[in-house]
Order: sequence, then structure tokens, then C-alpha cells
Amino acid sequence: MAGAGAIVFGEFRLDLASESLERNRSAVALTPKAYGLLRHFLANPGRLLTKDDLLDAVWPVTAVSDAVLKVCVAELRKVLGDPAATPRYVATVHRRGYRFIAIVAARPGASGGGGSLAHHGSHLMVRRWDNPAHPHES
Repeated sequence: MAGAGAIVFGEFRLDLASESLERNRSAVALTPKAYGLLRHFLANPGRLLTKDDLLDAVWPVTAVSDAVLKVCVAELRKVLGDPAATPRYVATVHRRGYRFIAIVAARPGASGGGGSLAHHGSHLMVRRWDNPAHPHES
């Protein structure tokens, strides 16, 4: 994935080529499933992702329960310093799923190569929803 670029949100940078996460230029440890979950959130900012969407994306050939997803979301929130009660990144949409609510910028790599969001141009900006449960009411 050389030249895949990075996705920036808040003080974080997800490097798509190295599949690593940095916070203020310092490496942040992330399990493979938490990385997959974060990458799926970042590929769909502002969009309601149902539990089934997330389970299919992160555990495509494995039968797992909603509990596994809850644990992975909790792990991701801990790494991001994102409390569920006052989220800055991952908002729970009660009984439906989750929504990534932060502003996201996708940047192609130095070689101008692809990456999952590079086709959107050099930057993708997504509005932060004031009311994560009802984005059209802000």
C-alpha cells in the first residue's frame, strides 16, 4: 500500500501504508481488530454504521456476538480517550449502532497513490454532528 496516505482526525493520524496510529506524532498501540474498526469508521465518517455493518466489516468470516463489538468499541474509545458519555469521536446511536462524529481529513501519500479515501481528492472534510443521534437537527 505504498503511497496510501493517511487519515487525520483530532490529534490523531492513521497511516494507511503502515497500518499504524499516532497521537501528536507518538505511536499508539492498537490491536488489529481495533485498527479495522477505526479504519471502517474513518471510511464512513458521519454515517450511522449498524452493528451488523461493523460486524461484517471487521469480522467478515467469523460469527461473533454484539458483545465482541462492544468490547472492541470500548477498547477503541480508551485508546482515543473518548468517553461514551461525552464522545468526540465515536458516538453510540442507541439500539442501532455507532457514528464517527469528528472532522476527518484524508490525505493521499507522497506518491499520490490510492488508499481507501484518496479517491475523494486531496482532502475530505466532514462536518461534526452537534447531535450524533439526529445529524440533520444541528
